[in-house]
Amino acid sequence: SPPMAIPIITVIVTLLPSLARGRMGLHAGTYRPHLVVDGDGAVDEHYMGVAFVGGPQALAPGESAEVRLALVYFPNVDYRSLQAGCTFSIREGGTTVGHGTVVLADALQ
Repeated sequence: SPPMAIPIITVIVTLLPSLARGRMGLHAGTYRPHLVVDGDGAVDEHYMGVAFVGGPQALAPGESAEVRLALVYFPNVDYRSLQAGCTFSIREGGTTVGHGTVVLADALQ
């Protein structure tokens, strides 16, 4: 059987201005952080690996943009909490580097 397609979702993200400490921002195609959905109250946060695959080629600290994210570990990671309207933080390890809102998640229906 053919390999499963990697789902793509559309989000609006904002990088924290405090990232400006020597960092140039992120670059589509090479940036692979984790998302953590806000407000689930879980003691063990659910880190979901993603890859930025569409949107501006670069995003500087403090900027916002609509981007497309590939859910790169699907189906081995449960991404169903990334529904339209949900908010999330963008993490690099334990550091929060930005936040966002899911705009379109039809791939997860």
